[in-house]
This record gives sequence, C-alpha cells and structure tokens, in this order.
Amino acid sequence: MALLPVLALFTLATLFPCVVLAGRTPLAIFLAPLLTALCASFAAQCEIAVAGSFLPWFVGTVAAANAMAALHWFRSRHERAEQSGATWVTSRWTLVVIAVVLCELVLPMLELRYPLNTVDGFATYYLHALFLAAGHHPMVAALRNPALFFMNQNYPLLDPAAQVAAFRITGQENARLGMLVMGWLDLAALVVVVVGLVQLVPAGFSRYAKVASILVLGLFAAVGVALDASYVFSGDADLLWSACAVAAVVYGTLLPVKRANFSIAALGVLVIAVTKNEGFITALFLALVLVWRYREAVLKCVPDASMVQRLAVLGLVWLVLTAPGWWWELYVMKNHLAAAFFNDLHHSEPPLSRIWPSIVSIGHFLAVGILAIGIWIMAPQQLRVHRKVLGMLPTRYLWLTVAWYLGALMGTYVFGVLEIHYWLLSSTNRTTIFPVLLFFVELALWFLVAASTYAGDPFRKDH
Repeated sequence: MALLPVLALFTLATLFPCVVLAGRTPLAIFLAPLLTALCASFAAQCEIAVAGSFLPWFVGTVAAANAMAALHWFRSRHERAEQSGATWVTSRWTLVVIAVVLCELVLPMLELRYPLNTVDGFATYYLHALFLAAGHHPMVAALRNPALFFMNQNYPLLDPAAQVAAFRITGQENARLGMLVMGWLDLAALVVVVVGLVQLVPAGFSRYAKVASILVLGLFAAVGVALDASYVFSGDADLLWSACAVAAVVYGTLLPVKRANFSIAALGVLVIAVTKNEGFITALFLALVLVWRYREAVLKCVPDASMVQRLAVLGLVWLVLTAPGWWWELYVMKNHLAAAFFNDLHHSEPPLSRIWPSIVSIGHFLAVGILAIGIWIMAPQQLRVHRKVLGMLPTRYLWLTVAWYLGALMGTYVFGVLEIHYWLLSSTNRTTIFPVLLFFVELALWFLVAASTYAGDPFRKDH
C-alpha cells in the first residue's frame, strides 16, 4: 500500500507543468512521474554539489518547475489552442490507448507479486539511494571511497534519486518500494511512447481500423517489458532510459513540428541524460537532432541575427537539453570517481580481439533489425508512395540514431577494460533494448502502411 501515495504524489507534484507542456490530455498523468523523477535527479545533484539533505532540494526543484510552468502559462495564453494540435487523437482516444496498454500489460504486471531483485538493483541503485538519503557528506564520501567501486560510482543519479523521493514520501527506506517505483516509471514511459505511435495512425482510418491499430501498437509496451524481463521490477534503469529515448525519437522526429511534441521530446532527452551513461551519449545526438529539426521555431526569437548568432542560439538550446548530463560527467571527471568500464584503460585483452565477440553478442539481440532493415530497403515502390500520401515522415533520424548508438556501444566494449566475454554475457541483453525498440517503431510504421493499402474495406474511412 505504500506504493499508492508515492504514485499519487509523483503524479500530482508536476502534473501542472506537464499539462502546460503537453496540453490538457490524459497523457500528462504519465508524463508527470517522469518529470518528478527528473526533479529528483536535479535535487540529488544539488545535494552532492552544494550541501544539505535531499528533501529540501527536492521540494525546491518541484516548486521551481511549477513556478516556471505558471509563468509560461500566463505568458502564452493566446497560444494554448495550438498545443492540442490538429490530430484525431483526442482525450477520449488517449484514454482508450492508455486502457489498451494497461490491459495488455496485466500479465507482465503480475510479476509485481514477486521480489525480482538483481545484483545491480541492490549493489548499484539501492546502495546509491541509501547514501543519497543519508545526506551530503555520506554520499560524497561513498562516491570517493575506492572500496565501493562495485556500486558503479559514476552512474547518473535519476534512478536512486527517484527511490529516495519515494523513501521520503513514505518514511521508510525499503528496497522493494524503490524498485516498484522504477517499474512504474518504466510503464509510464512506455505509455508515452504508445500514445505517440498512435498519433501516426492516419486520420482517414475508420473507427474499426483505429481500434485495431491501437490494439497492435499497444503491444509495443508489452515488447518493451519483455525485452527487459525481470529487470523491469528490479530497480534497474535500462528500460526507463530506452523508452524515454524512443519517446524522444517518436515525438521529436516522426510527429509534426509542434510545441507540445518538442516539449515531450525534450523531456525525454533530459531524462535519459541523467539516467544511464549510454543514455547521456544518446542524449547528445538526440538533442542535436531535435535542435536541428526545430531550428526555424527556435530562431524566431532572433529573426535579424547573423549566422554566428543563430548558431550560438542553437548551440545554447542544445547545451540546455544536455546540461544535466554534462554536469554529472564533469563531476565524475573532476573527482576521479571510479569508472569500472574505462578505469586507467588497462585492457584485459587487445582492442582488436574484442571486436568480433562484441559484434556476435550485440548482433544476437538485433535479429529483428534484419527484418526492419530489409523492409526499409526492399519495400515495394507502391508502399513507399502510399507512405508519403499518408503523411508519414521519413525515418532517417531514427536510423541515424541507431547507427550513432550502436557505434558508441561497440566503442565501449572494444575500448573498455572489463573482461570482454563476461561483460558481454552480463550486459548486451540490456544495452540493446533501445535499438530493438527503434526497430519495432519502424515495423509499426510499415504495419500502418500495409494496413491502409491492403486490408480492404474495413480499413477505409467510408466503410
């Protein structure tokens, strides 16, 4: 029962800012826990960098988020109508999408009954949370203690910070509670992704076709849970950052240029930058893509600026989107925190000998990518033309993101220092979640195209 007040406060704490960002839609209920967790990570950073305890910083960051949202609300009253956008996905349809996703996740959520705990859940995230809950001095001492290298002291702080927020709400530092909170954040992120995918369903579909599409696209959330398996409810952050990164791709590159879509994509980028190290690397690229795609809207604030000034403005926006991640990375380097993956660059094997095992292990989990790439390359011209007619945007940014991430992942394994076979065996099932989810996004788009082209009368608007 302790989980219920935590979920309620995580939602209510930043519900107003999410309504301002995304409009008056039920989606805000699932964006709010993600924003609250982001505020918790900011609070953790302030606690470590300045002084004090977690709770005052957390309350202050949440209050600041609501104050900035209120200021924006009053300054942009005339633009509120634009936030809803021209889309068939009304609040009623959004409720249908959410209901479908939750129904499809009933079976996986039965696992909540069992303590599916993992080594990382305890040794990394929960241990971080305990030190963070103890205050500034114990946390800083733990980060600098070489005997605690096994807790991965260079890991970003959103996961343990969200757990500490739950501890402060309930008054108990319970590992199971923290893990369930992270599981809820995973599910919230997946709901956000599915709502974004449903907005790609052509408006010309009949009601029957829309419901059928929602049922199929809703399975995306079940796929995400299946990919992470027991780690979903064990306090790990792999599915959370992967789902938020996919949300950034969907809202930032596949949906129309609109302030609400930009806001949701930006929230996704900010979350992944402070959730995992690989998330930060991905955030650097996605922030660049987001700034480039929205460059015209961003540069409206400086219509008469020179080229140098325009580039400076775009660079500033990119820096704001990635600043939380940069702060932590600079703190890690400045204080020489243990980085088990690259510490001193003393390789256990020559880098060249690590390439083939890395390719084999990563490729083992990317089999669905063969199907996605095959369809993307070999799809009949009729489908390509119909895809454009349906108004679906190209997925080049999606594929560029996949290439960027897989390149960074390969570089990590090749130039890292851990024994390569154990490292691959214990991690590639989780580090490949993000690209696999992007492959399923590509397949979802082709499903909609095929349904519109070949499904017959039941999928026609005039049926």
